[in-house]
Amino acid sequence: MLLVVTQEDLGKKRTVIEELKKFFVKVKREWMKPKDQVIGHIVWAPPVSFSTPLHSYTRDVCVFKLDKERLSQNFRGNVLDLGLEIEPSKFISLMYPHTNAPSGVDYPVEENCDSVKVAVYQYYNDSGPFSRGGDSGCIVVDALGKFVMLLAGGTGSTDSSDIMFGSPMFWLWDVIKEAFSDANICFKDGN
Repeated sequence: MLLVVTQEDLGKKRTVIEELKKFFVKVKREWMKPKDQVIGHIVWAPPVSFSTPLHSYTRDVCVFKLDKERLSQNFRGNVLDLGLEIEPSKFISLMYPHTNAPSGVDYPVEENCDSVKVAVYQYYNDSGPFSRGGDSGCIVVDALGKFVMLLAGGTGSTDSSDIMFGSPMFWLWDVIKEAFSDANICFKDGN
């Protein structure tokens, strides 16, 4: 039985490798020259601001316009590629842990303090870092796929211990809407 499962897994991995080889050839042909790597241009980039009034959030954002011709062939709208690193069943168990088991953690009402950023913590000690250098500006979504924060930075001295921070989307969206009142992040087919 184990041999059959292993052979099936090997077959899947070989298929993925073949698809990646084809993709690599396409990337070398169509994206290697710097001029071919341009997918749009920045239309608004306010200065970075720390402790921005009213809530003391960090404003580090820009708005860019995508080149529809360059991306339309492969653009599928609001899609998240979760990759192959975590099996789907494991991912689901991480996103929806047992809700009927008490955590044993109490937060006294009198000692609450407001967070000025969204904090992201590891699920397990050995799950690896949430992000790495160069990930600033990436979006973080919740279990329902909703845009929660824009990754700003983090801290941690090892690959097994890190904390990441970001600016909350509910606030950033208000900042963006001030400059672009007709802004929309909900893509539909054909738009």
